[in-house]
Amino acid sequence: MTCEKKHLHTKQVSHSRMILCVGVSENETPTLNFTVEVETNELIPESDYSNRQLMVYKIIRYLHQEVGLGYRKISTFMNSSGIKTDRGKEWKNTHVYSVLKRFRQREERINNQRKKKFPNTIGTMTLKPLRTQSE
Repeated sequence: MTCEKKHLHTKQVSHSRMILCVGVSENETPTLNFTVEVETNELIPESDYSNRQLMVYKIIRYLHQEVGLGYRKISTFMNSSGIKTDRGKEWKNTHVYSVLKRFRQREERINNQRKKKFPNTIGTMTLKPLRTQSE
């Protein structure tokens, strides 16, 4: 297949089995214009809990779910066991609640937002002449 030659200078571009005929004047160079939209949740690296944070969470979760202790009794247990908060303070019932709440929120965020896949979209492709500076 060949391109018809008319009053414009015609260039033939072939790729694989597709032949693209572009009509341009002698002072113009064709440019391919298109848009690509990429959306991702992986721009910020995911940070893991430290071993200590994970150990404290597992202790609190075990005492709350398996043993059935309330937040105040868990904080008393943690303080009597000599386990301090990450900031080196004594435990309060609100700290225990926050550890459970923040872990649950983090897991929900990772599963519902972080692992969400977005489709990539490619816009319409158009050929536009790019005028050279000799004009």
